[in-house]
Amino acid sequence: MSIITVLRYKTFSAPNFDFGLFVNMFHNMKTNGMPLSTSERDVLLSHFAVHISPVYYLILPVYFIFPSPVTLQISQALILISGVIPLVLICKKYKLSKRVTALISFIFCLYPALSAGTFYDIHENCFLVPLLLWTFFFFEKEKYIFMYIFALLTFCVKEDAAVYILIFGIFVILSRKKYIHGLILVFASGAYFFLAVNLLDIMGDYYAGIYAEASANPSINGAMVNRFDNLIYSEADGIIGVIKTIIKNPGFVLTQIFAVKDGGFDKIKYVIQLFLPLGFIPFITKKLSRYILIAPILINLLTDYIYQYDIGFQYHFGIIAFLFYVTVMNVSEMKYPSKKTLLTIGCVACVCFYLTTTAPKLDHYIGDYNANKIQYKRMEQILDEIPKDASVCASTMLLPHLADRDEIYQIEYHECEPDTDYVIFDTRYSIDSQIFDQYMANGYTLSAEYENITVLIKDK
Repeated sequence: MSIITVLRYKTFSAPNFDFGLFVNMFHNMKTNGMPLSTSERDVLLSHFAVHISPVYYLILPVYFIFPSPVTLQISQALILISGVIPLVLICKKYKLSKRVTALISFIFCLYPALSAGTFYDIHENCFLVPLLLWTFFFFEKEKYIFMYIFALLTFCVKEDAAVYILIFGIFVILSRKKYIHGLILVFASGAYFFLAVNLLDIMGDYYAGIYAEASANPSINGAMVNRFDNLIYSEADGIIGVIKTIIKNPGFVLTQIFAVKDGGFDKIKYVIQLFLPLGFIPFITKKLSRYILIAPILINLLTDYIYQYDIGFQYHFGIIAFLFYVTVMNVSEMKYPSKKTLLTIGCVACVCFYLTTTAPKLDHYIGDYNANKIQYKRMEQILDEIPKDASVCASTMLLPHLADRDEIYQIEYHECEPDTDYVIFDTRYSIDSQIFDQYMANGYTLSAEYENITVLIKDK
């Protein structure tokens, strides 16, 4: 997973969305401690106005020592795979044999949705896997102080991460009858989610007000509830509209579970990719309360935002933690023949999915890098010649390689504004001649033209 994502960067295949903006953010975090970025909304603003993710500061000490985009890609893989530690400890708590623990760990390490979820570069969601599993482990060990600490850290991943803790809190109440701890988790989750969503609205209004005075028009609109527009009748309701629909029209909500805009079977495929590598063990229990732990998948199934039910993106990392947790519990109560059969099915499915999802990606990027290594190194050398204190507007695939500076914008969204020192085009792809001509008309001249890169410099 590290090799794939690092080579995405090395082969100039990682775009601004969603990698260059994080490189720019970490540059600012390293220099001034603030999660600022210019390439995310084409203006200088805090990333926390888009997503509240202070958990990124856990990576910052490593980034101080190794200040490179490569550090971010490797960090994601290490954070994800660290989830195997609490997973093994949960297996031990449930007294699973070493062989069964090894099989579950093997499935975790090759789990297709885990590896494929890294294909679109680093995201804060990667923290959900280990943080949730540690939360579950400390609950099982009745070390509640540590459970609350990791629950709070989970809140720090993203504004909607509180939903996972809320679901876990409901499980604690209904399944384990730990009413006090369950209610604390539920109310803390609800309170945090409410505060986070309102904070996003406040920050959105704040930045929109600032840039309105500067005649800029950044796309800042609070929490991204538009991903559930299919469940919101009135735009003014926001996230409350989803709750209203669930209460008033549950029948319609059920129709959305497998509904896809183009009428395809993408959601069914997604469910199979999540559960077949686990031998469908999460469903094999007589304890109905455990189905609460499968409920997080509804977050991804009830939306018509296609990326949330595609294992090639990061939106299911929190779900994965729940699925492995309930798998361990269910396996602990299964008889040996069934346990062996279903875990074997899971292992075989994992290998098959891994060979069809992850291995081809690895082959592609290794082959691409080896075949064009000289070209990519030359592109790096060219971009390294751009002064670090210069402001730059660049094509999306070049941007992550230029983002360790205070001011960087993506050409496709900058509307040809003549406000940067350099404009740099990626000529591996067709250039919009209208954009190029507009920059030339706005006071730029051709500074250099290479095989894959064209550099314009602003006239003094």
